[in-house]
Amino acid sequence: MLHARLFGPLTVTVAGKAVPDVPGLRPRAVFAWLLMHPGLHPRESIAARFWPDVLDTSARGSLRSALWVVRASLDAAAGSDYLAGDRDRVGIRTDLPRSVDTEAALALAQTEDPDDWATAYELMLEPLLVDLTDDWVLESR
Repeated sequence: MLHARLFGPLTVTVAGKAVPDVPGLRPRAVFAWLLMHPGLHPRESIAARFWPDVLDTSARGSLRSALWVVRASLDAAAGSDYLAGDRDRVGIRTDLPRSVDTEAALALAQTEDPDDWATAYELMLEPLLVDLTDDWVLESR
């Protein structure tokens, strides 16, 4: 099972084994965004989000490079199966077991149980992705 903590610095484990930090700010940001938005997404929209000021072909090449770095980090913890993609789409698989603290906090906060609210609050004690300053992270905070 993949466990991801996005409140505080990004930390990920697969089957209890730590995924090494994804090197580079852009690959790390892409990985965090994919974890927050599981499922497959069009490559061109992800490329445009993270490399808006370059030609589409360059942005897609940069995305390929970033995904290679993400896959290498996941592979170090035997978790590369979690990153899925084809020529047109890429994302975090939703058919494999995973636990992401942002998803858990949202689910707990939407219940009627005050104990669940307290648990959600405990999950959110640290700011979201403190090690990233992308616009989408700042907006999500």
